[in-house]
Amino acid sequence: VEENVVQVTSTITVAYLAFYVSEILAGCSGIISVLFCGVTTKAFGETLLNNTALTTDFWHITEHLLNTTLFCLGGAVWGGITSKSDWIYLACLYVAVIMIRVFLVFSFFPLTSRIGISQNWQEALFMSYGGLRGTVGVSLALLLSAQIYEQTDDESVSEETREAYRIYVDKLFAFSGGIAFLTLLVNGPTSAILLKNLGLVTPSETRLNVVKNYEQHMKINTLVEYMNLISKKRFEHVDFGVIREHVSPLQNITREEVKIAAESFKLKYPDKTPNFANLVPYLFPNESQLALTSEASTLLSFSDRSRSEPITLTRQPSKRVRETVYDYKTPLDRLAVL
Repeated sequence: VEENVVQVTSTITVAYLAFYVSEILAGCSGIISVLFCGVTTKAFGETLLNNTALTTDFWHITEHLLNTTLFCLGGAVWGGITSKSDWIYLACLYVAVIMIRVFLVFSFFPLTSRIGISQNWQEALFMSYGGLRGTVGVSLALLLSAQIYEQTDDESVSEETREAYRIYVDKLFAFSGGIAFLTLLVNGPTSAILLKNLGLVTPSETRLNVVKNYEQHMKINTLVEYMNLISKKRFEHVDFGVIREHVSPLQNITREEVKIAAESFKLKYPDKTPNFANLVPYLFPNESQLALTSEASTLLSFSDRSRSEPITLTRQPSKRVRETVYDYKTPLDRLAVL
């Protein structure tokens, strides 16, 4: 526990120390210094962490809180200095920023398309359009604005110079905040449409197989736990037919899946053997009595526990409408389940 506290405290200390040394002592940009500090820590310091997941989760929460504070503060300042004439220049600047980003990304495309996992032109185009801009720009603009206002408060600065500098820094912050605003307003909602049109969200055959296997695994595990719950005494008054209707993995169960779940149940709960004659009516409520009896006999062959009594359907799910998920009028016989 102490090591985890030390590693989180160390990351905070390194970040603020980098900002202080660069901004206060060296007279450089503290924000840029923190960016390079993060890159360096990621490249060389990640192996020194005791719990990487803890540090990642901590900084995700911190990032969310600080971003919220930053944009609230920036929005309050930005709303008071933006004039109507600025919107025309802001629109032109927004288009220019996107064009510059497109030029830079495709300038390196011959290199990025040949290194690593490579890159196609669709991905390069989306990178050019989907790059969110805001946090660093707004931070730098706020910091510059605070410095200009502090330095122009000196009595040695003339009124004309003070007014000119403050107008310029306000315009700079207005454009920085405007670019962030338009990025979130325009790029954010339209990125999904661009992804679909470029064909970047079409799942591959491998991904489809992974998702299919995951769904199958989830359905089998849910069915195993369903078998386990139905065999417990404290749930003897629960209508498991209602549970099946409200748990999507338990719907549209096939016989093969029930057989696989029966095998998994034996391995996971070797001391329990549910009576499949009492379980099958819940899983296949639309089957006839004869079909249910035959299905229960088939599933019972997967059980290691010998039974001397004949298989009988001890209970059919009630078809009447209930007001709650508990059906106290139709108690479940625990001896018939185990």
